[in-house]
Amino acid sequence: MARRFGLQRETLGADAVAGLVLGVQSVPDGLATGLLAGVNPLAGLYAYMVGTFTGALITSSSFMAIQGTGAMAMIVADIPALHRSADAERALVTLSILTGVIMLAAGLLKLGWLLRFVSNAVMVGFINAVGVNIILGQLANFTGYDAEGANRVVRAFNTLVSPGQLDLQTLVIGFATGDIPRVPLNQVLLNNRTVLGVDWGAWTMREPAEHRALLAELLAMVGDGRVTPTEPTAYPLEAAAQALADLQGRRVAGKAIVVP
Repeated sequence: MARRFGLQRETLGADAVAGLVLGVQSVPDGLATGLLAGVNPLAGLYAYMVGTFTGALITSSSFMAIQGTGAMAMIVADIPALHRSADAERALVTLSILTGVIMLAAGLLKLGWLLRFVSNAVMVGFINAVGVNIILGQLANFTGYDAEGANRVVRAFNTLVSPGQLDLQTLVIGFATGDIPRVPLNQVLLNNRTVLGVDWGAWTMREPAEHRALLAELLAMVGDGRVTPTEPTAYPLEAAAQALADLQGRRVAGKAIVVP
């Protein structure tokens, strides 16, 4: 399949809307990434700007999202030499360049196949560990008490055993704004719809009764015509290129399945 560059008239409107929504969402996300990394929040915003524009120019897939991640931010936060440096901004730029060089070299050497040896259990553990580290790293902002300690676990324990050091006003604000918001996506946002995500497999194992009740309610909605299921589109193996083209052109709703 020939590689296509530039704007496409048939998807220009949808691309503009998606870009606008992503641009608005990237501002708080980028600032939060900088805070997680323990650097100037503007550095996280600049990382989003450079990554988005560069990725749009050189990436080979329109489905690839290039942005700062919580995992990378936590790694940056755990580099003492960066935060103790007399010129932290220069050290951060040097770290970014070195990271980019290593990733570029891995790409040129086609080392992506090594990820096949990373099991799902390892990925789940890694993602959960990132989430735990983010929570522990934000305890100081949540409680108003900057605990001392060699690492996040020690500082978290110090916070738990020092309730008298916590700032009441900060705690009240933290709990008052602590609800997890619903996250609308692109066209869903513009159509005033709301989408909620859930780890379906893990949830069904934890709450089997609620899963059965929700499934029964969903089937009832389908029967009443309130919900229309999306049927996957099947392609023969020789039409795999067409399947990718249809996905890129947004001519497929739901899944595109290539059948050998």
